[in-house]
Formats: sequence, structure tokens, C-alpha cells
Amino acid sequence: MRSAIKKIWVLIIAAAMILVPLTSSSIAATEYEKDDMAAEKMAADLVAIRPVAIVGTIVGFTVYLVSLPFSIPGGNSQEVWETTVVTPAKFAFVRPLGDF
Repeated sequence: MRSAIKKIWVLIIAAAMILVPLTSSSIAATEYEKDDMAAEKMAADLVAIRPVAIVGTIVGFTVYLVSLPFSIPGGNSQEVWETTVVTPAKFAFVRPLGDF
């Protein structure tokens, strides 16, 4: 009888040791994400993402210039301009900091 009770207690304690940290970390993550993740997203955006987007805009402009001899006769130069230059430029310069 005592060994059965010990086994039950061991199972209850083991389940609690597994489940309690999982629930507390999910609660903490939502609070942490609301407060500190916004600043981290803004910093990452300013340091890493924006410079890459600016380079992407420059590369897109280069691709646009190279594609002009093919897109003008095809009649889709405006679409190529929007896709290769305007979209990366909006991503780099217009959107709010930290908003992906």
C-alpha cells in the first residue's frame, strides 16, 4: 500500500515539475514581449534591417536599369519600378521603426 502511494506522489511531483515551468514561462514571455521586445525590435530594425533594406533599394534600382531595355518594349516598366524600387524603398524609409 505504501509503495503505491509513493508511486502516485512521485508521478504527481514529476508532472508538477514538468508542467509548472512551462506555464510560468509562457506567462512571463507575454509580459516580457509587451515591455522589452518592442525596444529590441526597434534596435534590431535600426542596426540590421534598415541598412539591408537600403542596400536592397539600391540593388533594386540597378535591376530596374538593367531591365529597362526589356520592360519598355513589354510595356511593364512601371510594374518593374514598383516591384524593384518602390517596395524596398517603402520598407526602408516609410514604415515605423520596429514594425515588420
